Amino acid sequence: MREPDAVPPLSGYTAGLTAEWCAEELSGLLTRQGAAVVAPPTVRLLDAAVARQVDVLTFTGAPSAADVLRIAERSGRLDSLVDALHRRTLVAACVDDDSAGPLAKLGVPVVRSTKGGVAALVGELAFVLPARAVRLRVGPSTVELRGQAALVDGEFRPVPRGPMAVLRALAAQPGRVVSRPALSAVLPAAGSEHAVEAAIARLRAALGEPRLVQTVVKRGYRLATDPVAALR
Repeated sequence: MREPDAVPPLSGYTAGLTAEWCAEELSGLLTRQGAAVVAPPTVRLLDAAVARQVDVLTFTGAPSAADVLRIAERSGRLDSLVDALHRRTLVAACVDDDSAGPLAKLGVPVVRSTKGGVAALVGELAFVLPARAVRLRVGPSTVELRGQAALVDGEFRPVPRGPMAVLRALAAQPGRVVSRPALSAVLPAAGSEHAVEAAIARLRAALGEPRLVQTVVKRGYRLATDPVAALR
């Protein structure tokens, strides 16, 4: 069997740029490491970050960090932003101590490069984000969760937003049954039982192996735990 091609370390992750300074250089470096890069208007970027559509916010100077926090406060998003950063569902990546300063005052944990510079920061992210990824044994396979993708036995598999939310919920309780109402609650737009079934179908297709997600009749769904059963 052919070994899967090497996956760039930031594949599946989305980085949000918060300032124009070094934006082109930073964007190029992130893209070459496999990350998707977004730089919409700040309020939209904040909404995307809190909603887990962005995995990391990059800060290249104290003014940009202070501006982002100021806009978050004025728009009523500061508490949600800080909560996401504290829970580390969102990472703050700072190019130096100055850019980290406004965040440090709020007690926000940051990733920064001791060497300084955007290239060193991207190198740090290429180590830190994969190191934090959830890795599970699911049936006969090894599955690693990334921002909007999964690595299944080392193969990169993009996963749409709704199915990814379902996968995270199942992975939070590996092997245990998660009910349809509980899975409905994690979908971006909470919906019916049919919406859950559709998300499960899309998740199975995205993972490339339907048997990794098992249906438990009248109870819900779970990640496969038995390699033999998963291969039947």
